[in-house]
Amino acid sequence: MLKLLSLISGGIDSPVAAYLIQKSSKETHLDFIFFFTGADKTIVKKCIKQIKKQLNIKRKIKLFIVPYKQVISSLVGMKKRRFQCILCKRAMLRMSSIIARKYGYDALITGDSLGQVASQTLENLFVEDRAGEIPVLRPLIGYDKMDIVRVAADIGTLQFSQKHLGCQFAPKKPKTTSSLEEVEKIEKELDISRLIRGALGGVEVEEI
Repeated sequence: MLKLLSLISGGIDSPVAAYLIQKSSKETHLDFIFFFTGADKTIVKKCIKQIKKQLNIKRKIKLFIVPYKQVISSLVGMKKRRFQCILCKRAMLRMSSIIARKYGYDALITGDSLGQVASQTLENLFVEDRAGEIPVLRPLIGYDKMDIVRVAADIGTLQFSQKHLGCQFAPKKPKTTSSLEEVEKIEKELDISRLIRGALGGVEVEEI
């Protein structure tokens, strides 16, 4: 049995990614991780319940809730804000990897599709992957937005995800290309490791 931990935001993409992976194989055990910045968790929970319903999952699904407000506040406040999206995604993947290894998950799932936003360009995806310690599955990598919206509508998560306001912290002109060297230098200046340790110390686990 393959244990998978899916990052979920409440937006349109991530529930679809989790659904597609779980649907493709019955030999998978799916749970979720959510990075909480103070917004309502209801949308995320409704999406998970809908995925359970669509796939006829009877067991309880774990939802790891990571307190992320301090991390995102530090990123928003930094001088080199154009790097914010890539640093944010790396922090999420790093924390997800740590939790995944602790609880015995084999891989992560994300809702990335190539080139949609700053953190999803080919160059930035490469830099992001260097932050994690386990494989990252991206089932939407070849999908365009209309494809994803269509699947979300078919499985019933779109009705909830449409209420999600998207990222409220993104800079106006995010970096679309970055190098691992420059990103790691900025992370060191921010002491990102300290912020990550603080967030991981407050993780809560709910069952849905």
